[in-house]
Amino acid sequence: MGVKISVVIASLNSGDVIEQAICSFMEQSYRNKELIVIDGGSVDGTPDIIERYRSGISVYISEKDRGVYDAFNKGGLRASGDYVLFLGADDSFYNRNALGKAAKWIAKRDFPDLLSTQILYIDKSWAYIEKKTSLYNWREGIRRKQPMIPHQGLYTKRSILLEHPFSLEYKICSDLEFYAYCCNTEKRIEYVETVNAYFSRQGLTSKNDNLRNIEEMRILAAYGEMIGVDRKKSEMHRKLLRWMEERKTGMLLLIKLRGFRIHNCRNSHCRWCDYNRSRIARE
Repeated sequence: MGVKISVVIASLNSGDVIEQAICSFMEQSYRNKELIVIDGGSVDGTPDIIERYRSGISVYISEKDRGVYDAFNKGGLRASGDYVLFLGADDSFYNRNALGKAAKWIAKRDFPDLLSTQILYIDKSWAYIEKKTSLYNWREGIRRKQPMIPHQGLYTKRSILLEHPFSLEYKICSDLEFYAYCCNTEKRIEYVETVNAYFSRQGLTSKNDNLRNIEEMRILAAYGEMIGVDRKKSEMHRKLLRWMEERKTGMLLLIKLRGFRIHNCRNSHCRWCDYNRSRIARE
């Protein structure tokens, strides 16, 4: 059967996106798995959608919480898997073989404390576009000003989550603090260049640039690190990127110059593919 993998999805009023995330788990060919959904007391259609797939969900809790990391901690506490992966309600697995490939790599790399895989992050441009992340260890990530390892690609031994739960001190960057802790306590992390998931950049973290920068600086300082950021230049870059993303010509430049590509996958219930097909059909 291989290692058991627990997938935790945290949600709050995610009725327009969560079905895609749940279905991407249900379609996984790997069998030794479980899905845990921790809802923060949604008042939209989220509970109805979750109930529709309840037979395939091992643990479902819906109650008010203290944010996404409180939900992640609840999920990690209730997980029965050897490894745990956290998937956002607006994210999706790359394909039906993602968990199976991760399980094989975990065994091949002799069951590391953490297995870090790649993700494709999704930006909403004229159409939805995607770009593959690069994998850097802690020291290289600091040097390149990219210290964050997205949780959608990080498989963690459950025992480490119990040893060091996500801090509730941070609203959107506690996964960086967790990763920093693992690196600074010499947990064995294996980095594998295989794509595991899609990360939607329309979520909580991506919409709060200023708060993310503040929390990143606080976390890095707590671990004796520092990354210099030209905030004026960074803000100008974000404004330019937003301007480009709203236009078809700008999107094409991002594809040509920045390594993006138009999103197109074989997953069912893909809202990004649905949007792209309808957008292109209208042209």
